[in-house]
Amino acid sequence: ALRRGDVTIDLRAREAFRQDRPLALTRAEFRLLSLLATQPGTVYSRSELAREALRKAADGCDRTVDAHIHTLRRKIEPDPANPSHIKTVYGIGYAFSEQPDASP
Repeated sequence: ALRRGDVTIDLRAREAFRQDRPLALTRAEFRLLSLLATQPGTVYSRSELAREALRKAADGCDRTVDAHIHTLRRKIEPDPANPSHIKTVYGIGYAFSEQPDASP
């Protein structure tokens, strides 16, 4: 399992938790979270996220990616208006914060 701050992602079971509480994520949200959290600090463009996580052609998916990120932030962020996990890299896309793992 990946531990990123107060978020835990069990890739095998396809489950995610925040503060040990299960998160009700859609498949697309889980794929986005997994992709971003697996490589913290890596900036993914909207087209990369659309192709890799949403499995859609990159054309015209910017708003779709933004909508999924917005919903995902509401579920995993302590304060979605000031995200600490999923950072916006203006003009490019998104990255998961390089915060230290909460692993023992």
